[in-house]
Amino acid sequence: MSSTNYEPVSIIASFDTEGHIRPLYIRVNSESLKVHSCWLKPSFRGTIEFQCKVIDNDCLKDVNIIYRQSDNIWSLVKDYIT
Repeated sequence: MSSTNYEPVSIIASFDTEGHIRPLYIRVNSESLKVHSCWLKPSFRGTIEFQCKVIDNDCLKDVNIIYRQSDNIWSLVKDYIT
């Protein structure tokens, strides 16, 4: 993953006892976006990639979120950030 394509973001996520992770909210430019739905995508070892739909100004938008397990960092594709 190239750091030029992704921006670290704050995420509120749910973790269950079986090790499943689900992002609930994403903070982008001091705005909190609710995750409407998400799917796991195939990803590299040590990362979890989610294809999500977020609610932004009453519209559903697609975003990709990466979670790097080794350092607990969430990142968002910079194309989404405005």
